[in-house]
Amino acid sequence: MLSQLYEQGAGVKTDMAESVRWLKKAAVQGDGESQLSLGVRYIKGAGVVADPQTGVMWTEKAACQGEPVAQLQYGAALANGLAGDARPDDGLGWIVRAAEQGHVDELMTMGSVSYRGNFGDPDIVVPYKWFRLAVNMGGERAMQITGDLRGAMTPAQIARAEKMVKEWTPKQQTCRRSQTLWHAPARWCRPWPSVRQRPRTTGLCWMRRSLS
Repeated sequence: MLSQLYEQGAGVKTDMAESVRWLKKAAVQGDGESQLSLGVRYIKGAGVVADPQTGVMWTEKAACQGEPVAQLQYGAALANGLAGDARPDDGLGWIVRAAEQGHVDELMTMGSVSYRGNFGDPDIVVPYKWFRLAVNMGGERAMQITGDLRGAMTPAQIARAEKMVKEWTPKQQTCRRSQTLWHAPARWCRPWPSVRQRPRTTGLCWMRRSLS
């Protein structure tokens, strides 16, 4: 992404203001990943003046598009009252939505949240389910946790938990990606003798034009 090139100084001079400017362009176009990145920057004050409310607003936009990391971040922001009064129930709802997509980090978070009893009285079957799903998705850290939980469960609890795991299916959500971020219209294309002869800034030029 063009904003990352300016942030990292890859092929261009490092310029945080320019990085934020291009990030905003992509976010306004509706790119979920850019909306999340912009939200995090405002929350942390990275390259911009810290503004939690604006940060949560952009994070919410990404979350509504199905971006699982954004849903997790937005849920945590609501639960902790980052942009106003704490709304733990709403926050947990978004964390559930993130975990239901089946990504390891979100499943691990859901396991931890349920283990702490954030949904009421803790039921060891529920965190086992989420950690066990994380194992199925390749989460190595979840393997030991699942083993520890299993040692504290009765055979009936294990059977119930494994049944829940078997019946569970991920709920994929579509997150919009701006199609103008990387693809330059044909009229901008020019024949080059070879790839090696292309100027280093050609890619940057195309990305600038696509976001203009």
